[in-house]
Order: sequence, then C-alpha cells, then structure tokens
Amino acid sequence: SGPVSAVKLDGKPSIIWEVFAGQIWQTLLTSPATASPLSLTTNGVIVLNLPTNIARTMVNGEERYWLRARLVGGNFGVAASYTGSAKDGYTLVPATFAPPLIKSISFTVTKAGTAVDNFGGVTPSTLPVTACVTRNGGVMVDEKPVAASVDEATFLPYAPLNVSEPALYLGLDQPFAPRPFTLYVQVEPPRAEDVAADMLQAPEVAAPAHILWEYSSGDGWAPLGALDETATLTQRGLVHFVGPRDFTAQDAVAYHDGAQPGAAQKHYWLRLRWQSGDFVFPPQARRVLLNTTWASQAATRRDEILGSSNGDPGQRFTALFAPVLPDERLDVRESELPPANELAAIGGRAALTVMLDASGEPDEIWVRWQAVSDLYGSGPRDRHYVIDRLSGEIRFGNGRQGLVPTPGQNNLRLTYYRSGGGTHGNRATGEVVELKSSVPYIESVSNLEPATGGAQQEGLERVKERGCASLRHRNRAVTAQDLEDLAYAAAPNIARVAAIMPTFDPYQLWLDPESPAGGAPDHAAVHAGESGLVIVPDGREARPTPGLHLIERVRRFVQERSSATADLWVAGPEWVAVSVNVSVAPTSLALADVVIANVQNALNYYLHPLTGGVQGYGWPFGVIPRRSDLFAMLETVDGVDHVRRLEVTLAPITAHGDQDELRTWLLRTQTQSTALTDVERGWQSWVSRSLVFAGEHTVRVALESL
Repeated sequence: SGPVSAVKLDGKPSIIWEVFAGQIWQTLLTSPATASPLSLTTNGVIVLNLPTNIARTMVNGEERYWLRARLVGGNFGVAASYTGSAKDGYTLVPATFAPPLIKSISFTVTKAGTAVDNFGGVTPSTLPVTACVTRNGGVMVDEKPVAASVDEATFLPYAPLNVSEPALYLGLDQPFAPRPFTLYVQVEPPRAEDVAADMLQAPEVAAPAHILWEYSSGDGWAPLGALDETATLTQRGLVHFVGPRDFTAQDAVAYHDGAQPGAAQKHYWLRLRWQSGDFVFPPQARRVLLNTTWASQAATRRDEILGSSNGDPGQRFTALFAPVLPDERLDVRESELPPANELAAIGGRAALTVMLDASGEPDEIWVRWQAVSDLYGSGPRDRHYVIDRLSGEIRFGNGRQGLVPTPGQNNLRLTYYRSGGGTHGNRATGEVVELKSSVPYIESVSNLEPATGGAQQEGLERVKERGCASLRHRNRAVTAQDLEDLAYAAAPNIARVAAIMPTFDPYQLWLDPESPAGGAPDHAAVHAGESGLVIVPDGREARPTPGLHLIERVRRFVQERSSATADLWVAGPEWVAVSVNVSVAPTSLALADVVIANVQNALNYYLHPLTGGVQGYGWPFGVIPRRSDLFAMLETVDGVDHVRRLEVTLAPITAHGDQDELRTWLLRTQTQSTALTDVERGWQSWVSRSLVFAGEHTVRVALESL
C-alpha cells in the first residue's frame, strides 16, 4: 500500500548473524556500516560458514536449527518527539522510521571445501526456509508464510515500537482470583551521586511523576485501582489490589501493526505506565515478587491477665513480655456500662466487649482504656493509663488525674499486644527461614532482603541532649542548629545532619546608583531565605545513602516548622574517596597474608563515615584523615611491626570535572568567609557538605627478614 521508503541508515544500524552452537549463540558475521545484504538494506546473497557444533534449540515453541539476524546497535529511524519548552512552545519532530522490508528468504547448502564466490557462484537447488520468526519488544511473530512465498508480500524484520508512553509490562500465566493480592516491588536504591546536593539541591521537581497500574481486560487496558507503597518507584514497597473479575489473557503487546503473536505469548498482563510529570532521576526496579508480605520482629500475645485491681490510686502492673510495641489493647472489667459521654470519649461501642449469660443478660463488661504519654491532663473520669514500653510497666490514675480501675478479681487484661524489637532482630538475607507456627498453604518462608530498623533503647546522654534541644527550638526552625535538631527528629534512622546556610561577602553587596538594576542582581544572588540540610542515614555500607522518600520526609517535616518564606532543600552528602597505598613490615613473614587482610579491614573500618575515626564516632563534614593518624592506627593492627611507606590519595566524587580544585580546598586547614569568588564559594560549600569513605587500597608487605 504505497511506495516503500528507502531504508534509513543514518542511525548506523548494526546487525549480527548468529547460529545456535550447543549452549550459546555464535556470531558468524556482522553487518558493515554501508548498505549491504548483511544489514538487510539491499538484495543479495549472504555466505555463512556454519560451525560443526550447530545444534537444535527451541524458538517460539519450535525446536529446529535456527539462524538469527539480531539488531544490536543503532536504529532504522527514531520515534516522533517534541522540541522547545512550555514558555516558547513545542514543535513536533516527525518520526523517521524506515526499516527494511523482506519479500522472501531462501537458502542453499554447500559442503565444506567447495569453492563459493562472494555472490554464491555455486548454487545448488534453492530451498525455502522451514521457519521464520521475528521478535520485537517481546513479541514473536511467525513470518514463515511470507518468507517462503513467491508473491509480492513483505514483512518487517525490525518493527518500530508502537508505544506512546513508557511502561513496565508483567505477564502472568494465571489470572488473579477476585480477592486481595500484593506485589512486592524492590526498587534499586539511588546512587550516592544522584542524591548529592550537587545534583539534588532543588526542593522539588516542577511536576512530580505520576504512574498508573493497569491490567488487560476484554475492552483493552483498564485501571487496576492499586494502592502503591513505592511512592512513584522511589522506595521499595507492596502494591495492594483486588484481582479484577474481567482479567483477560491477551497476546504480547502488539508494538506494530499486523503483529500476530503465537499462542505461547498469551498472558494475563499488568502494566505500570508513566502518565505525566518528571522523575527526579530515572527509577530502577530490581525485581517484582508475588507471595510477599512485610514481617516484623514481634511476638503477639493475647488475653494476658495483668492482675486484680484493689481500688487504690496509682496502681502499677507489669506485662509478662517486654518491650511492648505500640497499638496494644488493655481492657478493664467493669460492673456496669460506662455513661454515654464517657463511652464516646474512648471510641464508642468499639471499646466494649460484652459477654452474655444464658439468659442473654450482660455477664462480663470489658472496657478498653486509652494509653497516654502522662496523666497530667487527665480528668477524674478519664479511662487513661501510662505505659513504659521498655519495661512493660503500666500505671493507672489516682482518681484526680485519671480514673482508678474498679476493684475486681483478675479484671485487668492485656487483650492484645506485641513484644519484641532491638538490634537482634536485624537479620541478614536468608536467615529468617523458620515458621514458628503452621499457616495453611504456606510451605516455607525466607527473607530475600536483610531485616533492618532494630535499635536499642535511647541512651541517657542522648535523652539529655534531645531534651535540651527541644526546650531551645520549641519545634520551630529558626537557627542552623534548630534545622539540624529537627532533621534528627524527623526520622529515627538519621545518623548525621549538617545545616548549609547561604555564604556571601557583605562588602560585595552594594547598590550601584549608575547601574540600571541598582545592584539588585547581586543581592538576589545570595539566595536570601534559602538553606539546606545534608542528611546521612544509619548504615553499614561504605557510603550510607538516603533514599528519595527519606529526603522528602525530612524536608516536609522541617519545612512545616520553618518560616513560610523559607526555601529549604535536603540532599545526601558529597563524597571523597580516600585511597591508601601502604607498605608494612610484619612481625613474622609467615603472617603476610593475614597482615594484608587485617590492614585492609582496619583501613575500611577507620575510614567509615559513621563509625570510623580515632574514637569510632565517624568523620565530621569537610574533615579528611591526616597521614599521621593513619600511621598511628596502622601500627596498632595485629601482625604489623611498623609502617614503611604510606601514600594517601583523595578523589572527590563530582560530575563537574573540578576534582583538582576540590582536592586543593579539602587540604586547606581554615575556612575562608570573605574575598571569595562565586566559584570559590561553590568549592568551599562543596567541601562543607562532604564526607570521606574508604576507596581502593593497595597493601604490600615487606618480605625481607626483620
């Protein structure tokens, strides 16, 4: 239908011809840059010397001897796109697709050793192909009827993708039943460079990305109505949905007109489609899993009798298991139903558990009480209690501040609570494999990711520091120290924070009466009202990197407690790789291998940004280790007699090509605040946001006798 366009070669398409040779696809020929039968751009004969180990393999459900021509680079044109901007308008750039069209394919077979010229000089009887399949974007199309025909029909070996919006497609061999299901999406954490302030200093993108879950129905793609915990693929999480009743098996996505995939390609399809907006940086999904749920290190306890109330004020009781995690339910058996106003204060009818006797009259009335942080604001009729979660102690009111429980035998009950927590719950991948109790239809369990988040009780010194900080900032961000304290309060896994304030030379800010703008641009350049926070999460990896979800959580928390005119950005730190080249003399030559391993481990531990340093408290922002400190540390390593030679290399991780200048600023002993150019202020700010980490070390052992 219409003239055929000349094949587009501007994209420098590269095609390799391969044959299956036992266990791998073996390359036979590669297409040249010019028009050639090898690139399917001209008619002609292709001479292939087949290996002796050619083998049968399965392609599209057929086991045969297969030869394939695969597009491995370049293209036969590009998709339509837009140029311009929202301000100046957009211009459509039409698509330039012009792929080759194949009318027919035939082949001849010549025994090894027979002379054959480049144009097929020896031509025994020509045979049609017995099978021909194309694969584009996951779609396999049987093209044998066209390839073996002698009429004017043609087919596209490399078809352009007919997708207007990027999407992730998931094919399932069975439909979901109409009940709740979950998918677990493990999102690759961002690279440290992606979330550094150099790349992530803007508070937010102009239009955040919006993605949509859909499924294949009889009428095409339909919304799935999923609850997505991944926050637009910025963090790992579960996707909750109810299996659709009209889930329909469809062929693999037809990327080009006329595609007729074989029956083997029919699946029940889910897709995650980008709809609008921009990602801060392209998300990367590591895997998508079924049969996955969240697990926490906690044991559930039910109907535990706390004790009996004697009617005394200020009674105390203790749970059998501690620590007690939040969301427990404590019930008190009372002699009568609470008044309507008191019942409404504790949640209405949901707070009651009434057990009836044989005559249908109330036999036991259990009333749920509420946990509060303290009883100072509680009234005489408030059913409140205070719980020390670490020890499990529960304290009731004295009649003036909080109601005293009604006297009774075994009338105080922890109807439901969970106990657990602590660092012993942090387990490595594959360690959680035992079912403590049988669950129907569950054969085995395993954690495919390490369990994290367990922490011990906050230390007394830390409580004192936090208390003083709370009294100072009163939950408002005014000073740089306030910003840092509130960032720590925003998330429990924040290990290090640095507030970055605007720096400028006040002597350079003057109004020039002869300037048309009066010097206003200079005043605007100081970014008045703008401040930043560099955060580092707690972690054992060499470069603990905050995810976008944590960054946004901290930003929102601090922004809500800042001035309405404040402009706040939050990012991860800049990084400086510290590589050490060291030669050590061992106490014994027999310990050479052990000494090398010990020195490597000592360097990595010493240079960890959070747990390294002389005292194990990590490294401050903008501080680099001194050679003298490294000498002293290495000579304490087991098996090291002394250090003979030591070289330290600093490698700032930056995308701006100014490593040498940043290295110079890192080596400065004092920070300058005046008489700096804009570029120098940028370098100084970069250094103030930087942390060191262990790079690549070279450790040598002097083998001569000592």
